[in-house]
Amino acid sequence: MMIDLRLVGSSVSPYTRKLRALLRYRRIPYQFVRAGGQESEALPPAPLPLIPYVVLPDQNGELTEAMADTTPIINRLEDDYPERAVRPMDPALAVIDALLEEFGDEWLAKCMFHFRWSKPADTQTSSSYLAYAMNMTAAPEQGEAFASMFAERQISRIGVVGSNDTTGPLIEESWERYLDVFDRHLQNQPFLLGNRPGAGDYGCFGQMTMLVLTDPTPQAVSRRISPRAFAWTEAMEDHSGLEVDEA
Repeated sequence: MMIDLRLVGSSVSPYTRKLRALLRYRRIPYQFVRAGGQESEALPPAPLPLIPYVVLPDQNGELTEAMADTTPIINRLEDDYPERAVRPMDPALAVIDALLEEFGDEWLAKCMFHFRWSKPADTQTSSSYLAYAMNMTAAPEQGEAFASMFAERQISRIGVVGSNDTTGPLIEESWERYLDVFDRHLQNQPFLLGNRPGAGDYGCFGQMTMLVLTDPTPQAVSRRISPRAFAWTEAMEDHSGLEVDEA
């Protein structure tokens, strides 16, 4: 019997959400393990201090190989599980798909970080949410203390991702422009490159779980400009039932 791979991560991580949704679409058997939980301690450690990471079974069915970083993980899964692939066969489309994935992973991540840690309402919402996601049974005072500590640390790092008084308005404008273009694109086809999702869709989706579904300021912008983007993001969580043409 083939053993399920393990996906180790957190539901508050956009990259975890990216990879979990991709596994669902690809119908790859997996078990989700919360990072830092007791179950994760029994698994091989991540090769890099990143979440998510996956632990893959070897030929003997033992969970022995850990991989981190969603892009190389996706590439490995393409080799190991050929059905319902997310990398286009056409070389030109494959390049475009890779660029779209990079755009989501890197640029939309800057949008997410900017809104989350430069806007007081978003900082309050997100830090509280993150505190209890990390420790569901924490007492209120513990949750508040962790939220305050975590928010302070993240705010101190906001310049590292390129957000400051000069670039902040440009980042916010780019989010609005992206939503407008994305909305018009979805009027013609359900995914970025056609009728089935690619890695680029999942790269954008991961960050949009925070920007569209969770954090109040970018969520309000999304609802104003593109309710369609809200619907798309929710739908992307699980496309395991989507039938695609493998020809």
